[in-house]
Amino acid sequence: MTAYLVLVRHGQAQTRSAALADEHRHLTEAGARAFRVTWEQALPMLPAADVAVVSSTYDRAEETAAIAAQSMGAGPVERWESLAGEDGDAFNHDLEHLLQDRSAKTPEDALLVIAAGHDPLMGELAERYSCATLPFGKGAVACIELKPGATDQEGGIARSSGRLLWFVQGAEAKRWQVLVDLEAVLLKQFSVVKRRLQEFEDDPADVETVHQLRVSIRTLRSLVAFVEPWQRRKQNRALQTGLRSVVRELSRLRELDVLAAKARKQFPPAESQAEAEPAAADPDLDIVDELAHAGANPAQTLEEWAAQPPELPEKSLLDEILTVRDEECERVLAAFGRKRFARLIDDLDQEFSNICWRACVDERGLSKRAVRNRFTQLAEAYERDAAQIDYRDAEATHDLRKNAKRLRYVADRYRDVLGGETVEGVVARMKRTQDQLGDLCDARVNGILLEQFAQRTLGTDAFRQACVLIAQQDQAERQILNALVGSQETPSPQA
Repeated sequence: MTAYLVLVRHGQAQTRSAALADEHRHLTEAGARAFRVTWEQALPMLPAADVAVVSSTYDRAEETAAIAAQSMGAGPVERWESLAGEDGDAFNHDLEHLLQDRSAKTPEDALLVIAAGHDPLMGELAERYSCATLPFGKGAVACIELKPGATDQEGGIARSSGRLLWFVQGAEAKRWQVLVDLEAVLLKQFSVVKRRLQEFEDDPADVETVHQLRVSIRTLRSLVAFVEPWQRRKQNRALQTGLRSVVRELSRLRELDVLAAKARKQFPPAESQAEAEPAAADPDLDIVDELAHAGANPAQTLEEWAAQPPELPEKSLLDEILTVRDEECERVLAAFGRKRFARLIDDLDQEFSNICWRACVDERGLSKRAVRNRFTQLAEAYERDAAQIDYRDAEATHDLRKNAKRLRYVADRYRDVLGGETVEGVVARMKRTQDQLGDLCDARVNGILLEQFAQRTLGTDAFRQACVLIAQQDQAERQILNALVGSQETPSPQA
């Protein structure tokens, strides 16, 4: 019978540890992926024949053999003690016994024996049967045609009786380790989102739960956007769209929380006035000037006050904001309670548990250098935008702030892949930029919200408080703008 021997060294396994017996070390996920790629390269070159798959008794070798067996639709992997040691004669005896058994049953059929084992035995067997000296790296594969009927004095397969058909070196698992690490970060961050979502649903009145939920989602969106060049386009778009739909539900709620914090600081509730003095109002701000800042018609607004029913209960601006906040919170909870939202979270869970990379990335893996280069390009693009931005452009400023957040989140979460030297200083610098631009963007959003409140039917006190805050936010915006524009115009000191 015609026989072929395919020698396979197991793929990358878990690191040696005193707590883990050597025979129970498993393939790493990166090791399994790297071997699949190598095996896919070898598969078209395999001769047509019946298949028998054997392996060492060690887990990592059996798992490697199982990948090969599954790809060929072969039966279960048989474990051989002879492949676990370094005794080539013992393996030779087992192999001859297998060939004789198959030849007796189907003498006309060719047999392909796939044997997964360890170094140095794989190299020694290749040299024994084909006289070829091969550098068996992890996951390497060699195919040898055995000469029919060539036996030694012990009745085993004779030395040098085979012919090397081909050899495929194993792919380096470290390139797939980068993908495994990226996937782990994405899945971990999605688990944070699910936990924050549950915390919000348990206590929606807690301002911090809303904030942390939004931050967790924005962080995950940044991480997903970062891997876009390597992830399958359809999945990446689906993840970004799904996460965007969730975070948008929370936008107005968060804006109201920020505004409420401003109102609470400026006009503390009666029960807390003994503990905190309210910030002093600007004595130079006339009510008409305040209304002008808001873009309102003072005369018309004062007439509306006079027309208010006497029984209208007097409420503070903070009370008004919190009332709207409660209404918005109920709307968000209702949206999160719909079946469509539950399906969305389930879909996201499934996708993050099974990240799909583009075919070329699956085939070649991904280097840390490629990841670092992408981060560097994004950081350089941000610096260029920051150097030429017009801070008076609200949309451009908002976009710059978002980009600062994205860089910060990516640098922080992907730190192990990017390397400390790559992200050194970026997290702290982006945090400072984010805070500075955040004050400007908050002042602008607060001003818009306050103008909306000023158009509502408010009591006198609430309306006056709204006008004071409108003026203050306008003043804050102008002060921050002057500082930012001034920093752009200041020439850099000469070296």
